[in-house]
Amino acid sequence: MTEQRHHTFFGWFVALMGLFVAAMVYAHPERAEAPLWVVYASSGAFLFAGLAIVASSSAHSKLQAWLAIGCMATMVVPGMWIAFWPGPRVCGMSVGFASGAAHGGACRVAFGSGAVIVGAMLVWAVKRALGSASTA
Repeated sequence: MTEQRHHTFFGWFVALMGLFVAAMVYAHPERAEAPLWVVYASSGAFLFAGLAIVASSSAHSKLQAWLAIGCMATMVVPGMWIAFWPGPRVCGMSVGFASGAAHGGACRVAFGSGAVIVGAMLVWAVKRALGSASTA
């Protein structure tokens, strides 16, 4: 298998995994440990990432840029929900051989920091995509 075909296959695999997770959540919504809109956004990140990989292997740079933006937009949702949505939060942490649960503030700071970083990347990517669209 050529490198490009391998790349395309991997992209489709990642995209289909996102759809599979969404289908499993749809089939068993009672198992979700977060609001469904957060879980669907998480699975959407895989869908957009996979499609961006496929677009990159076929030299569709504008499409790839917007699919990457979709990926970042869906990636920021879970972090924003954990950090800023009301209600208690518990997340797992591990450092080396030690692991445990982090409650409240530690979860919110960790995921909030990530959400702010991805949010800044999202703003930058949208500005870049809009700027390249106007110069094309």
